[in-house]
Amino acid sequence: MKKGLLILLPILLLSIGFGYYQYSLPMPKVEDLTTDYEFEAEQLYQFYSANEQEANTQLLDKLILVTGTVKDLVADGNQLSVILEGNDLGGVVCEIDHRLIAQTKLPQIGQDVQLKGVCTGLLLDVILVDCVLIA
Repeated sequence: MKKGLLILLPILLLSIGFGYYQYSLPMPKVEDLTTDYEFEAEQLYQFYSANEQEANTQLLDKLILVTGTVKDLVADGNQLSVILEGNDLGGVVCEIDHRLIAQTKLPQIGQDVQLKGVCTGLLLDVILVDCVLIA
């Protein structure tokens, strides 16, 4: 019994230490990462509208740079959503994390912007999360 405990205890402590080390590593900043794809907002929405399954296969969880005109800004709790014009049926929603809102100069409605974020798919609009305002 003691022998088994003497073997398992160091393994357990090493596992906990490694887990904590991995947990405490800093997350890479989205603005520093290279994008997988670049789209105009209307083009991205059209791509999803044409074939959602194919678009998900290609774009889901990918970092996308999207350019478009701000249609609306929606604040919801700790989150700000920048809605870019697509067409009459929908557009692109870029969700800016609450930690970045204070650091970000908020765009104005009608302004052309570039945002970079991770694609999570199509609901009524194409959704990008963890977005940062590039220009």
